[in-house]
Amino acid sequence: MKVARKEKARRDDWFDAGEIATVLMLTVSGTGGSQYLLWSKSEASIGFFAARDFEIIDDALPADWTANLDVNGNVVLCPPEWAAPRFWDDYHEGKFAAVEAFARWREILEDSAR
Repeated sequence: MKVARKEKARRDDWFDAGEIATVLMLTVSGTGGSQYLLWSKSEASIGFFAARDFEIIDDALPADWTANLDVNGNVVLCPPEWAAPRFWDDYHEGKFAAVEAFARWREILEDSAR
């Protein structure tokens, strides 16, 4: 799935207007808001961004994603390894297995969205 930053979106340093990004994870809240987990080239990092600030360029979702409920009751669509308990804690703590799994899936998702 690919999205592009809308021209009228709130300004930030993570994405330029019109810049295209691959959606790495999709979260839909019970209140109807959606967020994309995106990789920012300018920041060399990931972050969650409001879906309303992006246009969908390619709506194809990866067939191997899994659907889960997080602790807040949000629906989360992501690679299966990322849904494992403590995955994001381990990633942010720099644990090799989680960092490697993130990098591997990020590459798979970016390559498949081309």
